[in-house]
Amino acid sequence: LNVKTRALVSLTARLRQLQVYGRFRIQFGPLQNQIPCLGAVRISLLEAPSVDFQLSVAGGEVTALPGVAAAVRHAINTIMQKLMVWPQRIVVPLSDAVDPQSLQPRIEGMLYLKVISARALPRADSFVILHRSTGGIDPYVVGFVRPELSMQSATRYNDRNPKFIDTDSADSAADNVCWSFPVHEAASQNLTLQLWDADNWSDDHVCTATLSIASLEPGAVRRTWLPLTPEDEFAAAKYDGKDAQVRVEALWCPFDKFARQASTGGAEDADDSKATGETAVLELPHDWELPPSGVLTVAVRRVCGLPQLLGGGGGGCFGGAADDLDPLRLQPRVRLTLGSRSYKTHIAQHAGGSQNTWEFAGQSETFQFVGVDPELTPHLAISIFQHARMRAFRRPLGECRVPLAPLVADQKFASQPGSSGVESARVARSYPLNASGPGAAVELTVSFSRSAAVAASRRQTRSSEVAGSTTI
Repeated sequence: LNVKTRALVSLTARLRQLQVYGRFRIQFGPLQNQIPCLGAVRISLLEAPSVDFQLSVAGGEVTALPGVAAAVRHAINTIMQKLMVWPQRIVVPLSDAVDPQSLQPRIEGMLYLKVISARALPRADSFVILHRSTGGIDPYVVGFVRPELSMQSATRYNDRNPKFIDTDSADSAADNVCWSFPVHEAASQNLTLQLWDADNWSDDHVCTATLSIASLEPGAVRRTWLPLTPEDEFAAAKYDGKDAQVRVEALWCPFDKFARQASTGGAEDADDSKATGETAVLELPHDWELPPSGVLTVAVRRVCGLPQLLGGGGGGCFGGAADDLDPLRLQPRVRLTLGSRSYKTHIAQHAGGSQNTWEFAGQSETFQFVGVDPELTPHLAISIFQHARMRAFRRPLGECRVPLAPLVADQKFASQPGSSGVESARVARSYPLNASGPGAAVELTVSFSRSAAVAASRRQTRSSEVAGSTTI
């Protein structure tokens, strides 16, 4: 491996004896009438794998240094978690008739969560001088179903019994945060809550709680205390959080369960609901208001027609003009912004024969925005910039806005085939870039899906507020 450091020193890194241990899920299909009879192969890891390797730089064994092996192993696990751990998968098409994007995981429902409080937390700080009886930890909670789509609570300081949401206060609307997580397979996925201790240098992962999504009753809010299990670093005899718990309120909304709620609501629907024994109405307490259930998925494919820079914004260490004058050295990246959330792609690769096209490949250039309402955030902002290690040398190359309202207003916005209760739309097109000259564009595949039941509930809530009522 040829490695160039920030000091412009070239080194040769040797990676040897790379071994990956884990459980794989391999799926074949869809079936076809022609040889090889299989349209694609889907490969996933059921859990984060164990990785072992040897890494040497300039003839020396780097992994023998303290912390280096753990850092490299963490980086490898993070990449594999994002790309391969279920429900993520690598799709290998075996036929030109198969669209790999159509074989990506589908959302089965939404999990809504409120982290209310915690009690009997351990003292995580090594040196507790003040507030020894009540302090010793500055807790906050990180929750996720998939690690790359995590949410974080506010931090409470010197408090072993923190309240993350003050349910007794009438002024707690700002803290009354309801998290939403897309669920792809409720039978196998779990909610994970990590309790962290905020420190000046680096935060400590103290303990963890899990909740099986399959154990939740669909459509009913479950209030419960979850036990917190200490991490290995805190599992010694000095750990004083054996009774530590976190209080949550969880609501599991499978899309197919509440498909009828988004219908016309006629007598036939009510009779069908009684006949099947299914509950078509979300049982929400008075203090619950569902956040948007929309999931916006954006796949960045390629960028074309970019202008040639004139100096001072290249991809070198300080952005030299020599790099800017050669279009083959242009290193564009794409930033996607929706509300307060933002993602950036890797550096686009030049397309070879075409002198003015840069392509993105792989799932790493596909991003998801969860909890999207086109009425609240009507535009997705796209900006292209020249990569540089120093922020001052990052030159803008163009920008555009992708309107989300047409996705919902389009006649194609309807229920997904084979997944009742889900409304979805998909658009693949090129969007012209402003301030980039003629022909400059970015090619995107934009998909939007949401629960028809949750959308109907939110519309009913807004109508009730307009009429002066707060009843859902």
